[in-house]
Amino acid sequence: MTRPTHSTLKLFAAIACLFASADSGAALPNQPTVAIERDDGSRTLANWSPAARMHPSMSERILPDNPAFDGAEVWLMLSQGETLPNAAVAAFREAGLQDARIIASSPCNPVAVDVLDSAPGSEGAVVMVAGTLNGNAARGIGIVLFGSDDEHGAHANVHAFMAPEDAFIALGGFAVPAVRWLMASTAPDEDMTIDGSLSPQAATARLSEFFSMWVEHWLVPMLAMTLQSQMQSIQNMASWNNAMSACAGDANCTVIEANDGSGNWEAVTR
Repeated sequence: MTRPTHSTLKLFAAIACLFASADSGAALPNQPTVAIERDDGSRTLANWSPAARMHPSMSERILPDNPAFDGAEVWLMLSQGETLPNAAVAAFREAGLQDARIIASSPCNPVAVDVLDSAPGSEGAVVMVAGTLNGNAARGIGIVLFGSDDEHGAHANVHAFMAPEDAFIALGGFAVPAVRWLMASTAPDEDMTIDGSLSPQAATARLSEFFSMWVEHWLVPMLAMTLQSQMQSIQNMASWNNAMSACAGDANCTVIEANDGSGNWEAVTR
């Protein structure tokens, strides 16, 4: 699995994988997680399809097309809770993970979280949870962005992947949300069980690291470009108003676009 900087993930994961059981996820096919772009420019996962949302607060839910991964799903949900852990556990339980409990947690860089939500009290963390799905042992991992109190109380946006344990390992564990939401990628022949077999604490730490890099290398530049574009539009509108004022109703005065490529306007008297 690749990311914007560094190349130590496979080595790190391979060491952890030595301690995993030899047959973890072995019965399931290897399916590298690949993001695809929809016609509207948004991203989803190849070989996954939209499914009915299980809760009114869910804004996305997709399932693997291959029935071998039955029970696995990716979802996005707004959850309520007095604290970040409470909101995270509530989200997984609402999504159907019974007896959900946090088994590992890694905080997100507060500077990165501040880019998304600068309100006092905002924080972020990656959590891994354990529980059961349809009676089978299962795990989930999620990026939890916890907001400050408002008129609706404290809340969290939870971006999550959960699955029965064998499918969780086979599909790549933390790699699934990293590819879905954080612009990560995998090689066509990548062994996803390496990522899926990371210890809970190592997996949450790695996904938290990906979150920070996504903010730094993708979100911040995108916001800067958007701000620059907005400022340019304001400048263009101001130049139009100035040019119109300069003409002041003069029938011989015309407002034309400046020929310097700036998108500004100027008044020309003929």
